[in-house]
Amino acid sequence: MIPTVGASFNPSGALTLRHPDLSLGNILLAPGSTKIVSIIDWQDAVIFPRFMQAGYPVFCEHDFSQSQSLQIPSLPDHFDEMGIDEQRQSRAIFRLEEANLYYTAATGVHNDQHMDVLKLPHLGMLQYLLRQTGYPWDADVINLRAALVGITTPSVWSKISLAVCPVVFSDEEREAAIAESQEWNESEQLLSWVREHLNVDLEGGTDLDNFERAVEGNCQFRMEMVRQAEADQQEICWCNWPYKDKEDNSMPQVINGVL
Repeated sequence: MIPTVGASFNPSGALTLRHPDLSLGNILLAPGSTKIVSIIDWQDAVIFPRFMQAGYPVFCEHDFSQSQSLQIPSLPDHFDEMGIDEQRQSRAIFRLEEANLYYTAATGVHNDQHMDVLKLPHLGMLQYLLRQTGYPWDADVINLRAALVGITTPSVWSKISLAVCPVVFSDEEREAAIAESQEWNESEQLLSWVREHLNVDLEGGTDLDNFERAVEGNCQFRMEMVRQAEADQQEICWCNWPYKDKEDNSMPQVINGVL
């Protein structure tokens, strides 16, 4: 598939170095002006084909599943009738859309090569597919399979390449892959919420002053997961909890009839 896609996206495949995190905190301005004097935090920068580097900075991110528009954004018509929290959220969305509009217009004027790549059909799907290719190293093929299913859909592939798609899935395989990916992403979203609540990183690490709180909260989450699991799934849930000690070979108390 890569040779076919690469040929379709040439010359957008030119090797390109781009800053990995163009957040406002990494862009330093001269005091009292808008002149950029330095951009910091380059340590994770990589050289990729241009179509893999194309995108929007975090302060004006665009959902590639939605068509890009140069329409001037506005607050909702019923903004004045909203509650304070809803107004705050609406303002945040408005500012994001406003920044995105400006970035898109400025890119079109000053960086036509980048703009040409941003216009490529289904760019986000292709980027997502290629980013998934590294995860089978960790025995994770779920989202790679789902990404392949998505990009090989006839209505999608026909806009990417005129060549015959080299990968074919049956309807049953497509349905199974999408369902499996949705289930995986729901689980990942739940784990992300757990990490945020416990204030731990992806590996379960945390600051020393948060350790006791994290341990207690982790135990509570683990027990709650077992409580809500089906009887034949309780042991699996307990033993495969991602933030348990490596030496922990215990069995859940639910199975032992304690809870």
